Amino acid sequence: VTGENLKNLENHKGGVMPVPGIPILEGKYPSTMDLYPLEAKEFNRVHQFYENLRQKRFTTTKCKKCGHVPFPPRVVCPECNSEDLEWVDLPTRGKVLRFTEEVAGVPLGFDSPLIHALIDLGDGRKFVSRIINCKEGELKGG
Repeated sequence: VTGENLKNLENHKGGVMPVPGIPILEGKYPSTMDLYPLEAKEFNRVHQFYENLRQKRFTTTKCKKCGHVPFPPRVVCPECNSEDLEWVDLPTRGKVLRFTEEVAGVPLGFDSPLIHALIDLGDGRKFVSRIINCKEGELKGG
């Protein structure tokens, strides 16, 4: 973080804030978010997850030592503390267990409806995800 960015952050009192010097963030940027994009390899050790998503691959890490496959991806195995991990593909289809649709009061920067769903991948993994490209009332459970 540059001195100028730090000074801007210290003087900021809410709303949106530009982050000069980082092209993707030079426009308005909600101050409640991190200063850096999560997928940037300079700032995140699981950046490969985001690279894989861009290539339409849904992945996580697998421990080469004990075989544990956590989700979300980790940099250290939560079972044996090994850092010897590899990237593996996860199922790309799942079952919607529960979902919410937010139509009014959607936060700045999001389009209505804002939909979140609890998804079961069928392999014992469940996760919450934002659902995009879906109209209000279109998503069904099951």
